[in-house]
Amino acid sequence: MDFSAVSDTAYSANRSYPIFNQNGWARSLHFLAAWFLVIAGLIYVLAGVFSGHARQSLLPKGGDFS
Repeated sequence: MDFSAVSDTAYSANRSYPIFNQNGWARSLHFLAAWFLVIAGLIYVLAGVFSGHARQSLLPKGGDFS
């Protein structure tokens, strides 16, 4: 596809407003915080699986189906 004709449209990648001095540090902090939450969630799930809490409290028992 040839995008040369589309380059002069109103849809541009250039921003006309400053975002934190245009260095993008806020976006980096956002994704860094998301990784902390993902890692904490994985630790929580793994601790629940290895301690047996998931099996005891979350999975149905044999008599629950009747």
